[in-house]
Amino acid sequence: MNHTLYPRSFLDRCKPSGEALRQLPSRSALTKRTTEECGVGIYARRPFHRGELIGSFLALEINEVNQHSLQRAPGDYLYDPYFVGYLLHSCDPNVVLDMHQQTVYCLRNIAAGEPLMMDYASTEDSLFRQFPCACGAPNCRQWVTGRAEPVNSEGWLFLTGQLIAPPAGILPAASN
Repeated sequence: MNHTLYPRSFLDRCKPSGEALRQLPSRSALTKRTTEECGVGIYARRPFHRGELIGSFLALEINEVNQHSLQRAPGDYLYDPYFVGYLLHSCDPNVVLDMHQQTVYCLRNIAAGEPLMMDYASTEDSLFRQFPCACGAPNCRQWVTGRAEPVNSEGWLFLTGQLIAPPAGILPAASN
C-alpha cells in the first residue's frame, strides 16, 4: 500500500529508490488540504522539530516555470504537483528546500495542524504568477515575486494602495 503523499502513478514515473524512497513524506505526517485563507497547502499532522528532515520530494524535470514547479537553476525546473508544489508562501518560512538533494527541512518547530511554508523567492527567479502576500510576518514584503523579477503593474497598484482588492485571478488557488 502507498503511504506517501504521492500517487502510485507518479511514483512509477519518478522511480525513487533506496533512501529517497524511505524518506518520502508520509500521509500520517502530512496532509494536503484547502482553507479559505490560504487555498490548497500542505499541513503537518504531527509536530516537527527545528532541523528535522520532513522528507524527500519527487519531481519531473521540466524546462519552464508552471504553477507547481520549483526552480533548481535557470531554465531547470522540478515539477511536483503533490508535495512541494503545494507548499504555501511566507516571508518568514518554517521550511527550507534543498533543491539538489530534493529534501525539505524544518527551519523552526512546526506544530500539528500548521501549514508548511517556504519563501518562494528562495527558489524562484520569476514566479508563475505574482500575488499579494497575507503571511502577516513582521518582515512581510506585501507582494510576492521571484528573487530576480520586478514587481508587476498589479503589484505596484496594490503596494501603493491604488488597488483595494486584487483583480480576479491574481490570488492563486494554490499559492505556488
